Amino acid sequence: MKAWICPRYGAPEVLRLVELPDPTAGPREVVVRVEATSVSTADARVRGCRFPAGMRFIGRLALGWRGPRRAVLGTDCAGVVESVGRDVRHLRVGDSVLVVRGAAMGCHAERVSVRPRDVVLRKPAELSWAEAVSLPFGGQTALYFLRKAGLRRGHEALIIGASGAVGSAAVQLVALAGAHAIAVTRAENAGWIRALGAAETIDYTSSDYVAAGRRYDLVMDCVGAGSFRTMRHLVKRGGAYLAVAGGLADMLARGSGGVRCVTGYVPESTDAVEELLRHVREGAFRPVVGSRFAFADLPAAHAHVDSGRKRGTAVVDVTSLQRPAPTV
Repeated sequence: MKAWICPRYGAPEVLRLVELPDPTAGPREVVVRVEATSVSTADARVRGCRFPAGMRFIGRLALGWRGPRRAVLGTDCAGVVESVGRDVRHLRVGDSVLVVRGAAMGCHAERVSVRPRDVVLRKPAELSWAEAVSLPFGGQTALYFLRKAGLRRGHEALIIGASGAVGSAAVQLVALAGAHAIAVTRAENAGWIRALGAAETIDYTSSDYVAAGRRYDLVMDCVGAGSFRTMRHLVKRGGAYLAVAGGLADMLARGSGGVRCVTGYVPESTDAVEELLRHVREGAFRPVVGSRFAFADLPAAHAHVDSGRKRGTAVVDVTSLQRPAPTV
């Protein structure tokens, strides 16, 4: 099979398309033929060795010193079950599935072996491959942080980086909770962000929201625009700063002035993805498909994520090796 590997840390140009052996299904595993995958901020940060402030040394120790030990990146994919192990009962060959491997990665390939501890769920017929793969990374992250922060009806939540995968999911989840999402994004994104449920939008290129003096119940920083130290004055007493891309200082912060700092590692969760899929079926949530790329152009998807101008999820059409990529 063909797969993209990251042999060393660096710019998107370090990525290499190589031929690897096809995976085989162990007794409790399935092999999925990948239709679509995504390039998330996690993929781009690992590839570029861009760890949060204070985490560079720890990150290299955990992931690899000169390059990632797991050379095939990719946290999520969607595709068709191609083979099943002898002890697998809940899936059959031909099933369309959504796969979440998270930190184990491995989805930037034509095929992926799915282990018992990975999240694998049947793909709803109402979701395209691109929509399915756009759901888990942003949706799980937003759900985890908003729950941990104690989002409640009537809260005002400032969402910094509202146009990305995490931010666009957070806007919808805040609205679903009966709270008010104030989305920080560029002016050209305001229309579709409001359509997702944002009560207000703030153009950060023309408005200094940090110095405006307004305070919120929750401040969700999806892009590392600041830190607990620089942003806590935006939070009401009893509220929380959600450091989605927080560094070491945020992780060590104990709170100040009645304001909490919410950090943490987002675990892969079947329950969380099932909840998101339930909202999709009810018409209350939709994953945002951003730019789409052919599999042969996967480094361009990394460059797009690096630009900081991404809308929703950067989707890669893996089957484009055999047929033209879809037009957008």
